[in-house]
Amino acid sequence: MTTSTMTETVQSTQFGTEILAGLRAMPKYLPSKYFYDKAGDRIFQEIMNCDEYYLFACELEIFRKRTAELAAAIMEPRSPFDLIELGPGDCKKSAYLLRHLVLAGAGFTYIPIDISSNVINHLQTEFPMKIAGLTVRGHEEI
Repeated sequence: MTTSTMTETVQSTQFGTEILAGLRAMPKYLPSKYFYDKAGDRIFQEIMNCDEYYLFACELEIFRKRTAELAAAIMEPRSPFDLIELGPGDCKKSAYLLRHLVLAGAGFTYIPIDISSNVINHLQTEFPMKIAGLTVRGHEEI
């Protein structure tokens, strides 16, 4: 395969096009969406647990201490709804709210949206087992 044929083959995919564009740019870059494989997800979780990443700890405190208030606001009026979460990560924070909503008998479907397909797959397979009665639908299914 010649270099030009190989370049044409790589460019025929979105991945190839984006990678080549980033490597040809000055300064060079790679789109961050390609960092989120299983190792990238694990590294991001480690970063979020660092003391310097205070935002996560603040959000977690809100979810732990104000779960009932958050649930009450979401459940008004009492009709079925979709709960869409952008960037759920390992769902450590929102698990408090999800568990509370299920126990309160809220009729809802949880729809996590994340750049990482690993995260979505994990949440779809594992979370309904951790929170009995939880319905999870990945954003690919929408």
